[in-house]
Amino acid sequence: MAIKGTMVTMKKSGKRKRIRIDDFLDPGEGYDTQDSFIDDSEAVDVYVAPNVSTKHGGFFVYEGALEGLEDESIEIEAP
Repeated sequence: MAIKGTMVTMKKSGKRKRIRIDDFLDPGEGYDTQDSFIDDSEAVDVYVAPNVSTKHGGFFVYEGALEGLEDESIEIEAP
């Protein structure tokens, strides 16, 4: 099975993990944007880098600026 998309390597505490950037770039994943009840008129794409977590963690719905906390112990290597 071939993995499509751009891969990067994250390194934290000596452990390496390969992730696909595309996993963080599809805000419409999981629902049909053509459904009549979907209103994306005010939608904004927010991309959170793999080394950044939200202030309170987990799933979020927000209004205004999104506060992020960068984990400086994680290094991201270019593909």
